[in-house]
Amino acid sequence: MSANETHTQENARTPSPADNSTTVTLLLSVFVSPLGYYYIGKKKLALINLVTLNYIGLGFIAVPIHTYMIMQDAEQTHESGGGGRSDGKRSPSQINKYSATSNYLRQYRSTWIRSD
Repeated sequence: MSANETHTQENARTPSPADNSTTVTLLLSVFVSPLGYYYIGKKKLALINLVTLNYIGLGFIAVPIHTYMIMQDAEQTHESGGGGRSDGKRSPSQINKYSATSNYLRQYRSTWIRSD
């Protein structure tokens, strides 16, 4: 393996929000909400936050909580052995978790509709 191949493999790794400082993320999220999202790599959420004028004024509450949850989820995924896929798709365990929840909601909705 040459030095170029090693360098290419290191650059191919996608950055994770778990790599960033939680303190910096929370401070940015409280004072300049779009920068909090941008710092953890959520550029689309930063743009939405900016366009909607900080979620109609509620961003100073919602954004720090949301960015903290994103970072905690990334840290748990990182600690459990990666779990995430480099192509951005969900793993089979994630699909099973969400399909079980959606099946429950479908069943609940169908019983609710039948009761009327």
